[in-house]
Amino acid sequence: STTWKAMRTCSTNTQVVASGGSSGTRGVFVYDWDGWLKCALTMQKWRLQVHLVHLNLDLTAVRANIAGGKATHMTYAMAQTFGEGSSVVNVPATLPVSSIVKKLNELQPLMLSGYPSMISVLAREAQDGRLRIAPRTIWLGSEPVLPEMRAAIEAAWGNIVYNTYGTSEGASAGSCGHGQGLHLNEDSCIFEPLDKDGQPVRPGEHAAKMYVTPLFNHVQPLIRYELTDEVTLIGERCPCGSVLRRIDDIQGRADDVFIYPNGAVVHPIAFRSPLGRERNILEYQVRQTERGATIAIRAQGQVETEALKRRLELELAKLGLHNPEVTIEVVSQFDRQQTGKLKRFFPWPSA
Repeated sequence: STTWKAMRTCSTNTQVVASGGSSGTRGVFVYDWDGWLKCALTMQKWRLQVHLVHLNLDLTAVRANIAGGKATHMTYAMAQTFGEGSSVVNVPATLPVSSIVKKLNELQPLMLSGYPSMISVLAREAQDGRLRIAPRTIWLGSEPVLPEMRAAIEAAWGNIVYNTYGTSEGASAGSCGHGQGLHLNEDSCIFEPLDKDGQPVRPGEHAAKMYVTPLFNHVQPLIRYELTDEVTLIGERCPCGSVLRRIDDIQGRADDVFIYPNGAVVHPIAFRSPLGRERNILEYQVRQTERGATIAIRAQGQVETEALKRRLELELAKLGLHNPEVTIEVVSQFDRQQTGKLKRFFPWPSA
């Protein structure tokens, strides 16, 4: 049944969030049906307003979602729960770029959504003539939207880019189509932006973290849960008239896409998923090499590194690398950035 399907997909992994440069901490968040439904609705309200009110798009218009390909990712879990019988088509970001391009050319979506790092790669495919679609809106989420990513996407399809922010904990924000930034879902969550010392920040000041208290998840209540996403509040009221506060585009560094000499493109999710399924891995860093990657892990308990190495090499081969090589090393600690966050992905040749 639909309810049972929803309950099976309600546990999600916090690695697929907008922060991009998180410390690698993992957790499971459990919702009942009512909480999961409210979480989905609050995350979709700005998208629906733009589509239905501003663009007069029918709900049956096809939307292609380029995101996670497993139920451990929130984007996939929501699509699985509410996408059956709808016009939303989930296209895993872990597929080879050529396969994604072929699928999109077949779908001809009027709406495109997904990770900005992958949408910007697809923008280059469009400019080179391989991707032939004409979306009317593009929605980005789960990673920071870096200026060069937005520029590449707008160069391919025009100024139709909207940003979203969502976390497995239930915090979210979205573009309204009228003013700068994203409106926080303060009608269903309490947000407390703070500096690095835990003191409240004023509009225009940089917040190093947020405490969030979702008001709709009664199965697993979270009170002043700390999110290490870096935000800046916008002080002026939005032209759209909403009293919900706005934040600027989420700060921090997105997980970098690995582009190999033979043209193969590998999104970090191809590494995140296998590494995230290893319960004894606490943290990891992935450095791109010319033919694969070197991975350092910090573990608590035994990890079958040889089996993990073979799985990752098989995944890279599927994505177009010839005879890929992966090495895995167990370390006792990592050097962190000044913010305390752990940089997890290092693209080649800067690795």
